[in-house]
Amino acid sequence: MRDSSITKVESRHSPPGEMGQHYLASGKAVSMRLWQESAGRAGWLSPSRSPGYARAVCMISRRIAAMAAAVTLLVVAFPVSAQTQSKEVSQKASETIEAIRSYPVEKKDEALAYVRKVGADVDVRIKDLKAQAARQTGEAKTRSQALIKDLEAKRAEAGKKASDLSRATKASWDKAKDAFAEAYREVAAAYDRAAAEIRK
Repeated sequence: MRDSSITKVESRHSPPGEMGQHYLASGKAVSMRLWQESAGRAGWLSPSRSPGYARAVCMISRRIAAMAAAVTLLVVAFPVSAQTQSKEVSQKASETIEAIRSYPVEKKDEALAYVRKVGADVDVRIKDLKAQAARQTGEAKTRSQALIKDLEAKRAEAGKKASDLSRATKASWDKAKDAFAEAYREVAAAYDRAAAEIRK
């Protein structure tokens, strides 16, 4: 059915809208608009012809700048260099050893929970190193794989000491703690060696 509500006008006689558009036809179901550029203007995207659009562009630009600044801050605050990773692991190793040695036998369950958490963290780091080593080639890959193999052996030994700790009695508690602490120190040292080789 023909829409009898449509009104048509010539572009030179049509009233312009706030964004520079000319209404050529309007009706209940159909409308047609025309945008034209004039001399000395940047078109309908010009802020002088479209204040609302200009404000929107300004707001979007500010948000993009803020997001870029936030990303930059994260990169600066959390670098992923080998040196940072190694320092992080070494520092955590010292803290872990002190924390384990501070647990009395009365808090054995808490100590074992902490040891399990530490072991899980080490496993994640080893997995990350293996993934990076897999992308290497030639002699570099061979060296990295050898260091990771040594790291995994140290990790297995620390796992045995953790099991000994879980079976420790009041009389053997301190000895078992020291044994695990030394095993974990070896793990941290092996990790540092592997990380330095893979990420250099």
